[in-house]
Order: sequence, then C-alpha cells, then structure tokens
Amino acid sequence: MSLDTLPISKRIDHIVAVSLHPHLKRLGFKKRGRTFRRPGQDCWQLVAVSGAAHNTNLDAGSIGSFSVTLGIHFPSVFAISGVDLGREPGIHECYVYDTLKLPRQVGFFDDLTGGCPTTEVQADAVSNAWREQGESWFSKYSNYKDAYAWVRNRSDWCQALYFAIFLNDSLGAHEALAHCQRCWGGESKTYIEAICCQAWCHQQRGRIVSIKQCDARRVGDGARFPLRCHSPTQ
Repeated sequence: MSLDTLPISKRIDHIVAVSLHPHLKRLGFKKRGRTFRRPGQDCWQLVAVSGAAHNTNLDAGSIGSFSVTLGIHFPSVFAISGVDLGREPGIHECYVYDTLKLPRQVGFFDDLTGGCPTTEVQADAVSNAWREQGESWFSKYSNYKDAYAWVRNRSDWCQALYFAIFLNDSLGAHEALAHCQRCWGGESKTYIEAICCQAWCHQQRGRIVSIKQCDARRVGDGARFPLRCHSPTQ
C-alpha cells in the first residue's frame, strides 16, 4: 500500500519516524508517542508533533494537517506558580515555544485536490527544517536571560511575570503584573496577584512557598513588593 493512501495518522507517524527521530535520537532526546524530550541542567527541551483536530479520513481521500512544536520548560520558573509537576513536562507546559517553520503546503494533506506534496516529500522538508532551525533555536533560548526576553517580546505577560520573579527583575515584574491586571479580572487576576505575594514570601522566608500560604490581599494595583536576590545559572 502506498504511503499516500494511508490514514493521516499513519502518514504523520512515518514522517516522525524518518524525518525527526534519527536527528533527535542522535542528540539524546527520548521519544514517547510523538513527543521527544531531553533534560538539561536548567531546563527540558521538547519537540512535539501534533495532528490537527479536524483531520478526516474519507473513502475518497484524506484531508488534514500537522505541526511540529519546539518547547523549553524551566522547572524553577514553572515552580513560581506553585505547581510541582513531579513528572516529565508536556509541550503545553513550556513557557518558551515556537513552531518549526515549514515550506508552503508542507504540513497539509488534501487527497481530494491533490495539491499537497507526497508524504516522502513532506518528510524530507521536515528533516531539512529541523537541521536549519531546530538545534540553533534550542541553543539560543535554553537559558534564563534569552528565554525571558522571548516571552516579553511575545507579550506573554503571565510567563514574563514568572521569569521576572525568578530572575529578581523587580521593574520587569511590576510591568508584567500591570499588563496582567489590565487584561484579566476575577479569579485570574487574584491568582496573578497571589503570585506576587508569593514573591514577597519567598524573599522573607528564603524559599518558595505555596500560594495558599500567602494572602493575595497584600498585593493590589500599583503595589510594590521586594524580591529576593537570585543568581541562576546562565
């Protein structure tokens, strides 16, 4: 049976097997399903391949798509939110992430019109995209300073707040908090303010404590809070 007559899920699995697995295995990534993980000194590096929710297999042919996401998970920054995973992270738990940029039409299947590349052509394109983008992207953003700049440049203010607290950037934390307060309300706003209260507790007690132990009412609009000096590994 031709690759291009298989269900989309099988085609994606083939692309993962021939275009990504060899590269990532050589670099020490471990595969589970369509997700690859590699632990480092300060972070986890992840590569995840996802099929679209609307992928459809019909008697007349299949229509659908897939994407390849690169992600970096910093456990120390993630812990600022009071969550201890106790397991390997998923791609949705990476504050720093981006999609592998693929050539036009690569990443799509449309057997009805025949306007998309074959599975083998797509596999070659994904392999080339990884070589051109993957390793260099991880090398650039797998440190606290550049990862923090990444989330700020994307206006991901909640994540920027966590990095600012961890890196002891008081001005950056106030800026990120202000953005969150303008955008959010209700329980979400209260939760973010509790994060800042946690930073105060961290400074006072010298350790990260549960948000539940902090009084969110201590921090409000325009509040100031001290941050403990932190010297993370760069």
